[in-house]
Amino acid sequence: MKRLIHLATCAALVSLGGCVSDDGEKPTLDPGIQAPDTPEQPGDAPRVNDPVVRPAPGTVGVDTREEGEVDLRPELVDEEPARPRRRLNIDQLEDAMIRASGGIGWTEERGNNTVNVFQELARTLGKPDYIQITEEDLEPTILFQKFLGDASRSVCAKMLARDLSTIAVEQEFELRPYDDPPEDLPQKTLMIHVTPEDTWASNPDAVDANLRALLVRFHGKIVGPEDDVALANWRWLVQSGRHVSEPSQAWMATCVALFTHPDFYTF
Repeated sequence: MKRLIHLATCAALVSLGGCVSDDGEKPTLDPGIQAPDTPEQPGDAPRVNDPVVRPAPGTVGVDTREEGEVDLRPELVDEEPARPRRRLNIDQLEDAMIRASGGIGWTEERGNNTVNVFQELARTLGKPDYIQITEEDLEPTILFQKFLGDASRSVCAKMLARDLSTIAVEQEFELRPYDDPPEDLPQKTLMIHVTPEDTWASNPDAVDANLRALLVRFHGKIVGPEDDVALANWRWLVQSGRHVSEPSQAWMATCVALFTHPDFYTF
């Protein structure tokens, strides 16, 4: 019993230098148990504030064989990224027509009431009611094209009538150089640079200038005077309309074509 207690005490004191047995010999540890490493002298113990010495990096071999040149610039793509064009929804279409026409919307007079036809046909044109339909149909269907044509003819007729009235007042005051025209005279939005008598044969520069102004107003396209190709189709439309009607009616046909063109109602 005494020897067993002595051995337990020696095991507890092994970190302090060990102990001796009753016969004066140091007990040996089990080979499977390793004693903790302790510095041979107290002065050799590392201190917290001492700098850590790391070995210097060795040399690294580099393969100097030529493997060819590599261009890090991105590869050029011939085609620009694009997305499918989308149709304006009904609210956007109505706002766009009002802006292009200078404040004229698609309305009808019924008795003593002015009816907004776009709002009246909103459900038919696919505007959601958020009860049964939650997403608006933005496909340019045949029904949409039909109502867009009706809206264009209604708005363009009002634009033409307003411009003809403004031009008549301007021509009247041209004969009275000492009088100024009224300040609240409506702004021209269709026949901006032409008069009712101007044709391609009589005033081609005014016709081209008016077409360029309309393309900016309706489609947001800037066409320079030297870009004859961009005006060719629209110039042909004005000239063709002149063969069957008055010059002013040719501009109304051009107005309808600008409204119903995909460049107006898609983006």
